[in-house]
Amino acid sequence: MDQLPETVNKLLSSSHTETYVSPIPVGINESTTPVVVGVDEAGRGPIFGSMVYSAAYMPESFANCLNTGDEEDLKFGFDDSKKLTDIKRDELFGYLWKQDIDENFDEDKQQSIQKLKENVGYVITGISARDISSGMSKYPPTEIYNLNEQAHDTTMEMIRILKEDKQLNIKHVFIDTVGPPISYQQKLEMKFPDLKFTVSKKADSIYPIVSVASVIAKVTRDMHLKELNKIYLREDIKLGSGYPSDPNTVKYLRENVTPLIGWNPVFTRFSWNTTNNYLVDNNDKYGTLEIKWEDDYITTGRKRKNGGDIIKAMNPSKYDGMLTLSSFYDI
Repeated sequence: MDQLPETVNKLLSSSHTETYVSPIPVGINESTTPVVVGVDEAGRGPIFGSMVYSAAYMPESFANCLNTGDEEDLKFGFDDSKKLTDIKRDELFGYLWKQDIDENFDEDKQQSIQKLKENVGYVITGISARDISSGMSKYPPTEIYNLNEQAHDTTMEMIRILKEDKQLNIKHVFIDTVGPPISYQQKLEMKFPDLKFTVSKKADSIYPIVSVASVIAKVTRDMHLKELNKIYLREDIKLGSGYPSDPNTVKYLRENVTPLIGWNPVFTRFSWNTTNNYLVDNNDKYGTLEIKWEDDYITTGRKRKNGGDIIKAMNPSKYDGMLTLSSFYDI
C-alpha cells in the first residue's frame, strides 16, 4: 500500500511515543451528541515495534448499527482483530481512513461506508519500543514503569483528550482489560468519576466499539512495523511480526546481533527476556560483549544467575578506580 494512514505516519515521525487524533466526524456534535468509547491495544507481547492503543468512539445511537443483526446492521464484520485476516482488517480500517470510497462497491455498500465515516472517530497512541524499554529498565527497581502502568496511563490520557480537549459528551467507555478488570475499572472511575466504565476480558469480541478500536490498533501497529522494516533494514531482511514464535523474527534475532547494541533501538524492546538472553546469556555464541554496569558495583543483594552476591563475586576492591565495598558505605 503506497498511501499510509495518518496513524502510521504519526508513529513514523518519531522514535518515541506519539499520539494521533482523528478529526471529529460530522455525525457528532462535540457538546451534545452522546457517544460511546471503546479502547483496545495491539502489540503487547512482541519483541519488535510499538504497543499501539486505540480509543474509537461513535454516537450512542449508532453503536447498534455494526453487528447486532437488526435492520440497521451495516454488517461490516468488525470483531476482535486477532480473529480477522490481514486482508479483512486492512479493508475495515480502510473504510475509516481513506478519503475516497471504492466506486466498484454497489450503492448500498458505498452508503454504509459513508455512514461509518460520518460517525466514527478515534485516537491512537503508539508507545514506542524505545520508551517501553526505557520505562521497564529504570533503576532502582522501585522506579520501574511497568507495561501495565504504561498501558493504564495511555488509556487515561486518550480518554482525557476526548473528554477535555475534544469536549465529547461521553456516556460509556468500554475497555478490553489490562490486568484484573475490577481493580482497573476502579482506577478509571477514580480518575473520571463522572464517566461510566465497563472493563472486561474479551471486550473486543463482546462490544462492537471495542472491536473497531481493536482493528485500528492492529492495522496501525502492523503497518508501522512493516515501514520500519523498509526504512532500517535491507529488503531481504524481515523482522516478521515481532513475536518470538515467528520464524522470521527468530531468524532476524539470531543472524543480526551486533556485539554492543544488539539490534536497532528504534524498534527493539531490550527489556524483554528474549532479547536480553541473546545479549547476556549467550556472549560466546553470538559474540556479544559482557557489560558490567555501575549499579552492579554499588547495589548489595543482587544475585548472579548461578547464585551468590554479585558484588562479592566481582570483588571490586581488586580493580583500580572502581568503587569498593568499604568506600561505598563511606558515601
